[in-house]
Amino acid sequence: SPVLVRSNPIANISGKADYRLSFDIVPTGTVVDWGSILQFTNDAVDDSCGKFGQCSPAIWFYPSDTRLYVGIGDSTKGNWGFDTDALPLNVSTKVTLECN
Repeated sequence: SPVLVRSNPIANISGKADYRLSFDIVPTGTVVDWGSILQFTNDAVDDSCGKFGQCSPAIWFYPSDTRLYVGIGDSTKGNWGFDTDALPLNVSTKVTLECN
């Protein structure tokens, strides 16, 4: 298994316009800043999510919260996305994102 290290890509993949991404997550607390869970990007130099493809998708915890921001982006707004309700602490939650 790869070791997760901040700002260290673990793989390169080819993306598709239609996809389904699913994983289980157990929040055990919060962090002061944005808590990155994952980010698929077409720009390894600039991952600010201001351009189409830089966050396709990307998922973060909000600062000091267990709500998720899911960034998908489109050709007019690179950081377009949506928010979720807060996830319960210390409970496994299935997260599924389907784009088609």
